[in-house]
Amino acid sequence: MTIEYKDSKRISALSSDLEGLKAYWKMNDSSGKLLNTASSQGNTALSGSDLTVSGTTGYGVTGHVSGVNAYSFTNADGNKAVADNSASDWNFLTNSGNKFTITLWLKLDSNNVNADFIGTGNSGSNDFAIRYRGAVSDKKFAIFFSNEGEKITSTSTTLTDTNWHFYMIQYDDSVGTLRFQKDNLTVEEFTGLNLTSTGNPTTALSFGDSNTSTSETGGDMQEVTVWDRYLTTAEIAQIYNSGSGAELQNTTIPFGGRPTDVQDNSILVEKDTARRYWFDGTTWTRKLPVTSGLKLHLDASESSTITKDSSNLVSQWNDFSSQGNNISQATSSKQPLFVENVQNGRPVIRFDGSNDMLQRTTYVNGALTQPNTVFYVGKIGGNEDFTFASGTLGSENSVLTTGSNLTMYAGSIYGADNAVTTLQQYTFLYNTTSSTMRVNGSQTDTGSVGTHTMQGFTVGANYTDAQWSAIDVCEILVYNGTLSDTNRDEIESYLMEKWGLS
Repeated sequence: MTIEYKDSKRISALSSDLEGLKAYWKMNDSSGKLLNTASSQGNTALSGSDLTVSGTTGYGVTGHVSGVNAYSFTNADGNKAVADNSASDWNFLTNSGNKFTITLWLKLDSNNVNADFIGTGNSGSNDFAIRYRGAVSDKKFAIFFSNEGEKITSTSTTLTDTNWHFYMIQYDDSVGTLRFQKDNLTVEEFTGLNLTSTGNPTTALSFGDSNTSTSETGGDMQEVTVWDRYLTTAEIAQIYNSGSGAELQNTTIPFGGRPTDVQDNSILVEKDTARRYWFDGTTWTRKLPVTSGLKLHLDASESSTITKDSSNLVSQWNDFSSQGNNISQATSSKQPLFVENVQNGRPVIRFDGSNDMLQRTTYVNGALTQPNTVFYVGKIGGNEDFTFASGTLGSENSVLTTGSNLTMYAGSIYGADNAVTTLQQYTFLYNTTSSTMRVNGSQTDTGSVGTHTMQGFTVGANYTDAQWSAIDVCEILVYNGTLSDTNRDEIESYLMEKWGLS
């Protein structure tokens, strides 16, 4: 089956199955309801999430995205739009373990004081709200949880310049991180929070007025998305789409490769679940096909995850999986080097083999018991050197060279492949007596590595800061649990294409 999209720039970069999208309101419907399109995206969207409008809220103003109309909210009590479904459907916004991302395009009027443009609550009080704090002299973002109060940005930002802006608010209770963005630039990030004591919302989600008597929003709104997960920086950037905005589509392209039939600014896209790409209007980029069980993701091409100094020495490499398993090195003499344009036009993190290493001693949510699978793209080090290790000496899961052989260890050691010092894609499955090693998509060895757990993660050396490796690291993925052969093959194919190994 093929689907034709007349404007290629409107094909969403989120061209997967839109995992976690609970509601999507374009707000361009003139029929009196603001259509929830998420249910048509093959997703577990909330049912009955059409919006019912009240007061003088109305359709017809010129929007920002794709030149379509938007909804206008008048700054007066009762002018709002409320989702038709039940309050309990929005528990993921406030309950313990909550995780969400909300994006929207908004043009605020200049006369707003305290404007709650998204929220839940009744009887003149909020359960949850995202607001503009006009009463604060320097005009700020804020997010409100009823039992926690407000979290207000310390950075001043002008919200009422009567221009369209893209806003993003997200929270992940598992790591206690709250983040605000305006126009794809981070306004503020709070860490170490515990915003889970609010309880269940008392009303469904509303827009333009969250039911408090002084919180009405004056302005225009469109393209609202609500997710029950913490979207990655790359995903948010794709929704922003260089400022033009993306209309979300549930599209995937065929396993055979990127589309080539482009005529009159149209692209034919075939439905397929095996191979997925992002499109930003100019470039197709393949998406990581499997995220379930992902506990650590280090990607040298994601520059936002890398903290480096003016000499490109890397002090911290953040976990791109949002699990918070960042690795770091405080001692500058032991910091590896960020090197641009090494492999397939992408950068690498280079370890010198003398004393460079990055490490975290424990995983955020505890040690990972076997089975575990580590995908590694990079060069392997020389004789008697550790490429990576995942615990204390003698009780670690590791990959190292012994003599001229590449070996795995988790209590026992096996592996008889000659270590190749050119850049390759490696897959290491730790599964007690049935562990395997694969190179560039082909199995090379199998045997028993022992039963040790993965306690932390060290790159470039062993856990005790010894036996260093001279390696280039492109990307590392650590999965806990069992991956199917199909999922393993998809990840290997993704990594090899991305890094120019296929």
